Amino acid sequence: MTSAEKDYVYFQHDASIYLGVPQTELFELRAYGKGPVYRTVHGAVQYLKEDLDVWKTENQVELLPYRRTIMNHYTTLKELRNHGACHGRYAYLTAILDGMSIAEAETEENEYESSDEYRECGIDDLYKIPLVDILKHNDLDDALWALVANLHPESDKFARLFACDCAEHTLHIFEDKFPDDKRPRNAIEVARKSANGEATQDELDVAGDAAWDAAWAAARAAWDAAGDAAWAAARAAGDAAGEAAVDAAGDAARAAAWAAGAAERKEQADTFIELFGGY
Repeated sequence: MTSAEKDYVYFQHDASIYLGVPQTELFELRAYGKGPVYRTVHGAVQYLKEDLDVWKTENQVELLPYRRTIMNHYTTLKELRNHGACHGRYAYLTAILDGMSIAEAETEENEYESSDEYRECGIDDLYKIPLVDILKHNDLDDALWALVANLHPESDKFARLFACDCAEHTLHIFEDKFPDDKRPRNAIEVARKSANGEATQDELDVAGDAAWDAAWAAARAAWDAAGDAAWAAARAAGDAAGEAAVDAAGDAARAAAWAAGAAERKEQADTFIELFGGY
């Protein structure tokens, strides 16, 4: 193998095709620290061909012990209600599922926003609603909330890991401006460990608070657009280490989008579809 071949860089999508392993599985393997060696450059996960070949040789892909157990990729109206879904957003979703237009669904949302009752829906309570449909019909925040409402025992874990990926994707904005401040990066690392049961709640709290301190330090250092972006990127790391996984996912995603702009929000939605869009 030539030096150029060894150093050839694969992004996650290309690595998935090269290995014959779904992107969702690469995500889980990274979470467990069991996948190919990777690096992140400006938030993008990259693999060297040499590392992919080493891992492929050492692992029988068809017999991977970490074959994905992530979610069933669905939720139900019953699960959403049992988790205390917002009455207005629930009404909007059920109206869309009933075949109403967006304008009609928005009217239903407004009507039920302050109601104590959930809107009745024409579909069965146990009908399986794909998580990506909630993303499509409602928005990313609602889809992340529905992810945690999913009854799979590891739903909180993957919401936390999604938060970490969102924060890491814009971390370069902070580190380009403050290269010696590793508090946000440490918060992301501790949050990942926490998701895998390898860090305590106290460690998570300390790391998250430190990332928030870094965010405010960035804001004080430069009250301009660059300072705001750095603040938001560090805040995303602090949010990823937030107490509740569903809040961590939503808050980190929003802060990352604030740091990097609207394109980042689309990137997050695309990632959600890749991870939770089905087998």
